[in-house]
Amino acid sequence: NGLKGGVRKTLALSTAVHIQRRVLRISESVRVYSKFGASLLMGRYAQQVDGKLCILPGWVDCGRFAARGISRTDARKQLVALWSNDALTFFSVRRLVARMGLETLIEAAVLLKEEGARFRVLIGGDGPMRGQLEVLIRQRNIEDRVHLLGLIPECDLPLCFRAADCVVLPTQDLECFGLTILEAYAAGTAVIATPVGSIPEVIEPSLKGWMTRETSAEALAERMRAFLRGELDVPEHLLRQHAQAFDLECRAAQLRDWLFEEAAGPATNG
Repeated sequence: NGLKGGVRKTLALSTAVHIQRRVLRISESVRVYSKFGASLLMGRYAQQVDGKLCILPGWVDCGRFAARGISRTDARKQLVALWSNDALTFFSVRRLVARMGLETLIEAAVLLKEEGARFRVLIGGDGPMRGQLEVLIRQRNIEDRVHLLGLIPECDLPLCFRAADCVVLPTQDLECFGLTILEAYAAGTAVIATPVGSIPEVIEPSLKGWMTRETSAEALAERMRAFLRGELDVPEHLLRQHAQAFDLECRAAQLRDWLFEEAAGPATNG
């Protein structure tokens, strides 16, 4: 059964690649969310996409995530008990898979706890690694600082971003847009993130200091430590202003213009 399953998986992957290659070949223009996404396509399908790529970033619904008029304290009161105490709170919402870097985040929390730092890490989301992460949290004796919230209802996400003191994006691989960053910014909450994939393209330019130097637990703890010490700070209005540049209405207009341009003539490189 294992062998048959492996063969089926290989055949399915081969078929998907064949279909993708054909779709890209017959397409007149290909839209990607980031320079990083363009580099991936060029690396894998150069013959099919050369001269067709248009870099047009995705969008964020600023109105939904703005939570204007709601303080962090009020947002926490509307959420579950784990949000209720007054410790500085790092929040991460991810699918629980290896490339999201949640093991690294847990190890960073261990380093900070060993230094005596007072904080907590709340992780939202579900996925195949949940059991593994629960075991790691117990083994590293970090249950008092790191909590898995499970799948967060969509209606609660804006409140979670607002309630957090800082959002952490510990991605290890394949971040093709970085929507979480913009959702946090729209809520007025800053983000510590790894320099992976398209993340450097989405981070507000003046906030490059919030990015880690690389993807290790030590590098992540370094930026989290700086935040806890008050060495990282940014006005909320700057975050919201940056998110606004990616707002749905703005991006919808750009997408419309691109579609009409493509209908009128050939594609151009992003």
